Amino acid sequence: MTEIINVSSSCFDFSIDDACVTMGFFDGLHIGHRRLITDVVSFAGARGLPSCVFTYRNHPMTVLSPEQSPQLLSLPEERFALMSEIGPDYIIVNEFTHSFANVSAEDFISEILIKKLRAKYIAIGANHRFGRYAGGNPELLLSYNMSVNVVSPIFFNGSRVSSSAVRRAVYEGNMKSVSSMLGRPYGFDFTRTADSPELFVIDGRRALPPDGEYFGTLNGVECEFEFFVLRQSGSLNKIIVSLKSPVINPSAFRISASFLSCLRIFSDELGVLVYE
Repeated sequence: MTEIINVSSSCFDFSIDDACVTMGFFDGLHIGHRRLITDVVSFAGARGLPSCVFTYRNHPMTVLSPEQSPQLLSLPEERFALMSEIGPDYIIVNEFTHSFANVSAEDFISEILIKKLRAKYIAIGANHRFGRYAGGNPELLLSYNMSVNVVSPIFFNGSRVSSSAVRRAVYEGNMKSVSSMLGRPYGFDFTRTADSPELFVIDGRRALPPDGEYFGTLNGVECEFEFFVLRQSGSLNKIIVSLKSPVINPSAFRISASFLSCLRIFSDELGVLVYE
């Protein structure tokens, strides 16, 4: 059972001895992220040591450059649940704040990795950066007296798998590529509004595919369905969307949808067939 530890950047009141650690935001928990966490869980399990993921509740860009903060592939609790499926002993969830953004990479290593976690092993992506001004990197970690595994990236169609690459594929409606990079279909829940049986509310922080016709599942049933965004809701961070399919139960309050492939993208004219 994975234990989730919520901590404050102003008071890191936790301590784990001899931890095997990986760290990052892990949006979407794609196959590259899974490789990192699996590596830590396997290494720790073989040696009877605790495995730990150090992550953030909010995306660092919400603090560093809010206007450039990306839409999310997974909301925080979804992300933690996906991590838990891999089996780390601990997920340490830190709130990324302005004060934390000013912590140097050296202080992060000494105060958190060494003092709080007494890290024996760290798995880190080759492109991962941490600390003030992104001053921390694998080379810096390797200069300390810790075992560090710089984990190679995974490539798909000639490009490195990353959360940014997955988002681009979502925005293009290339759902088959999205599924390949995530290692699972992309999907989320819709909550019905009182206005119409076809209108639903979704979280406005999500990365959304384009308006169009899709093949996927609705509450586990394979089907074709139409999806398009109508307007921003009066509630903060909520978006009203239309979801149409004969399989939708008109009395269902919540619909869980997955997008397996895009059949056509809607435009002002006729839809265009894509990505079959």
